[in-house]
Amino acid sequence: MILSVRATRGLDLAQHFSNCDYSDSKWHSYERRLLCFVPGAVEAGAAYELSSKLDVAAGHIAYKEWLHATALPDTAANRAELRGDAKAVKGEGPELKLNKLPQGAPDPKPLGEDEFIFANKADFAVTGGRVKGAPGRTVKATVEFRNLGPAWVNELWRQRSITGVAIDFPAGVEVTKAPAHCAPPSPPDLPSKAGVDYTCFTSYIVTEDERDAFTFEVRLGKKAGTAKGSAEITAAPIDADKKNNVAELVFETAAEGSGTGGATGGTSGTTGGSGGRLAATGTSVTPALGGGALLLVVAGAAARTAVKRRRG
Repeated sequence: MILSVRATRGLDLAQHFSNCDYSDSKWHSYERRLLCFVPGAVEAGAAYELSSKLDVAAGHIAYKEWLHATALPDTAANRAELRGDAKAVKGEGPELKLNKLPQGAPDPKPLGEDEFIFANKADFAVTGGRVKGAPGRTVKATVEFRNLGPAWVNELWRQRSITGVAIDFPAGVEVTKAPAHCAPPSPPDLPSKAGVDYTCFTSYIVTEDERDAFTFEVRLGKKAGTAKGSAEITAAPIDADKKNNVAELVFETAAEGSGTGGATGGTSGTTGGSGGRLAATGTSVTPALGGGALLLVVAGAAARTAVKRRRG
């Protein structure tokens, strides 16, 4: 039997076994993969459990995490498909085996996929800048979004933007070219703010050290002077520090001098968090995805595997 476990990057498959391979997922950069090649035949109609618990630890970046597990026949085709070209590290520890359960023993509730929500926070920050140029000149203005951690944030199931940055330009400053992922007006199904000129959206994955730059090309007004716009993070329930969610965009129009776009100044925050495990604040479970399934509990609790061969 091949036991396949996929976990998002905030989870650590901490317990190692000599007949298991540990690697990053060949499909997604945000996943880790455990493949265990468990010896022994599986009898039709019989139920089995693993010889040892599987510990899953939450790292300091953990927030919304997913874990998927399944059991497959140990064939050459399945090994090739699951391994792919991922660079795997062989585990060091005891051999993981199957123990047959007595006839009539209650089966553990089979689970194929779990979501874990941890008590963690991120710190989203936005930085504006100061742009200078001659009247009527086209210059570049950059707004930067950052996650200062410690948590990474994802919407893997819905694949919707985590948050947006609402940008207001002052009167007399005309946007001639907007960057990708920035739009006026904002789509109603995305985290936006009413009455702004543009909203720029993050991906559905924001890593713990995410840094996104949104660079606009703008035409300065015809009159000399200083005008101010703003950039503001629109929605961030996980954000631990709202003080760095707003920044100024300053446009200086002068008869002489060059217009150089940039994202200087603005506000920033400090990185939080530390190593160690986190406490789970809630767990919701989706139905098992067929076949043998695995039940794992975060933070060192025992795991049992119900592997029952189908008749016929």
